[in-house]
Amino acid sequence: MVRALLNGLVLGLSVVIPFGPVNLVVFRTAVSGGAARAFAVGLGAATMDALYLGAALFGAASLRIPPAVRAGLCLAGSIFLTRLAIGMFRSAPVRGAGSAGCETAAPHRPIFGEYAAGIAVTALNPVTFLFWGAVGSALAGSGAPRPVLSVTYCGVLSGVVGWFAVASNLYAFAAKRLRPGGSRVVNVACGAVLLFYAARFLREALLALRT
Repeated sequence: MVRALLNGLVLGLSVVIPFGPVNLVVFRTAVSGGAARAFAVGLGAATMDALYLGAALFGAASLRIPPAVRAGLCLAGSIFLTRLAIGMFRSAPVRGAGSAGCETAAPHRPIFGEYAAGIAVTALNPVTFLFWGAVGSALAGSGAPRPVLSVTYCGVLSGVVGWFAVASNLYAFAAKRLRPGGSRVVNVACGAVLLFYAARFLREALLALRT
């Protein structure tokens, strides 16, 4: 059981640590709103990871997406990421509004809104859906007993949630040491990267429609 837990923990960390759209939103939220809000984004993403993996691991069949549905998900993901990017550009602090040299930023949305954003970023990413479907199906087909699979599942989720707990605090700690104007640079840079991912999702939608 301990081995199954450790295997799941390593799998969860190996999936969540690479810097993709979710980590990008977590990072930007930590810079603009603090660790608690950033962790809420991560919890939203972890919720969808848990649903996708659980459906494939304990369901009767592997997760498969018809081309038309895949195209729709990719298109919706592209639109959502584009809207997030535009919001980051607009919320970039500007000088001159208020006292001289001060920066002003847009007000924060409710913390549940950050959680919902994490859900949306993950739910609208077909790559995440397909990945957890493949992983869950492979684990389910390994012949391991259900209790072992359940422990592995808990290990994966522990790795995912643990990473977001650590990362949100690290990002917030780093944000406190930004030089004046640094928040604006972060917002613009994160918005630009999200536009890149939005373009990739749009390309995937077009490719899916051709199949």
